[in-house]
Amino acid sequence: TCERFFSRKPREEILAYREENRLGSRGIIGIVSLLLIKLALLYGLSKRAEYGALLLMPVIGRWAMVVMGTITSYAGEMKEKDPYALARENHRYLLRASVITFVISLLLFRFFVIPLMAIVYLAVWALRRFSLGKVGGITTDVLGTTVESAEVVTLMLIVLMIQ
Repeated sequence: TCERFFSRKPREEILAYREENRLGSRGIIGIVSLLLIKLALLYGLSKRAEYGALLLMPVIGRWAMVVMGTITSYAGEMKEKDPYALARENHRYLLRASVITFVISLLLFRFFVIPLMAIVYLAVWALRRFSLGKVGGITTDVLGTTVESAEVVTLMLIVLMIQ
């Protein structure tokens, strides 16, 4: 995703990156930065929030992926069938995922869940806008980036909340 998002090439060439298997310098910088940010945020957690954060982080990340897949169309030419068409046509998946995420979050962090989910939703919306502008939709690697971004935002908010 970093290779695509930080490229100055036209949209058609950016979408052609899907066929490549190599990792470039932008990708390496993105992965190392992500790992360092997560490590720093995990180190900044207090003892009483560690386990809750480690449980909540992947839940929020997967919920963010459902949100992104529901509100955004697939980038590029559709092969046979858009894999996200069902999710877009049927918002019940988003409702179910939101309720499950809300309940799990409520059990772990009480009423902090409402601003947490709202801020993560805004982060997903910002990533969506950037992806629409850059590649015209989402791809599977953008969904992966959505998960990782939501996990980082969740950790940041928990660190700020506990301080």
